[in-house]
Amino acid sequence: MSPFIRITVTVPKEILNVQAVQQSIQKTMRSKTGPELKKEFEKTTEGWKNKINFSKDFKFSSNLLSTRVFPSGAGAETYALVNAGSPPHKITQRRSPLRFQTGYTPSTSPRVLSSRANRRFGQVRVTSSVRHPGFKAREFDDTIAEEYGPVFERDIQAAIDRGSK
Repeated sequence: MSPFIRITVTVPKEILNVQAVQQSIQKTMRSKTGPELKKEFEKTTEGWKNKINFSKDFKFSSNLLSTRVFPSGAGAETYALVNAGSPPHKITQRRSPLRFQTGYTPSTSPRVLSSRANRRFGQVRVTSSVRHPGFKAREFDDTIAEEYGPVFERDIQAAIDRGSK
């Protein structure tokens, strides 16, 4: 009889339980990703006088697992403007003359996720119109995405590992 080697592999009926992996990812996104992203956005407005609300929503389907954090409520438009920046523009009075101080220190800076109280100083001007110099975009969303990306990747890989056991 000639020598031989037999190698046998038993293939399981199910190699990966897709539903278990999806559920693990969903749990991570609801309990970790969403709350952590919301906290990051909230840091950007800590020093603001008028607080901004942030909401979360989740979309889970067979081919899409999504977490979204966004400004909501009365301050959503203001936040979007600060995030996107503004070019120089003219401001004209509506009902009463414009009244403002000539000096200003903003609460936020571009690409910085912390915030402080703004500061007004200088002479008070009263006028019917003013040429606003505009301001640079703060890019909070891009900054958070860049900083949180590696954390998200680790969390989702851990969720996949847990779900595939």
